[in-house]
Amino acid sequence: MLYVIGIGPGDPDYILPAALKTAGKCQALAGGKRALALFLEGEQERYQVTGDLEGLKNFLLLKLEEGKDVAVLVSGDPGFYSLLGFLRKHFAAEALEVIPGISSLQLAFARAGLAWQQAELGSVHGRSLAEIDPAPGVLLGLLTGKDNPPQKIAAHLLSKGPNRRVFLANNLSYPGELCFKTDLHTLTRDDAAYDNAVVLVMPVEEDN
Repeated sequence: MLYVIGIGPGDPDYILPAALKTAGKCQALAGGKRALALFLEGEQERYQVTGDLEGLKNFLLLKLEEGKDVAVLVSGDPGFYSLLGFLRKHFAAEALEVIPGISSLQLAFARAGLAWQQAELGSVHGRSLAEIDPAPGVLLGLLTGKDNPPQKIAAHLLSKGPNRRVFLANNLSYPGELCFKTDLHTLTRDDAAYDNAVVLVMPVEEDN
């Protein structure tokens, strides 16, 4: 069986028990360097995922042909901008079992003390900012990337509409976690480097 396991935002405290149990019973693990580091105690075969998705596919096929259970470890939740989409193209649905995880967006909204059922959610990691054009009254939650840092996102949103309040969360659950409130204008002038940030953009009527 091929398991796709969400391992949360990074800190082991945010890995669900079901994820730990499932990964522990697998004979092989595939994931990024940080993901694999969370499972050092096991003796499973390990495959570090890079940009070579064809290599990952071949590794998984080989392990499945050997009759092994294999887990693909993905950050956050598998259902939100993860390898799950790629895997579903190459493996039958009945060959996959998905174990959910806590996404960094969930944690960011929790840190901000906000409900997020009405929010528009997205990711600009490796994607065009042109896809982001929310109405001013929409609560927006975005995963960022090195190509589209918070400052660039703020400038894009200002080109589309009014200044809005922002909650920025960087390196969520890690020792260097940083969360603060700002606004789009101020953020465009911020020269700090945010390596792993989530940006929540408040509706224009939001005043806290």
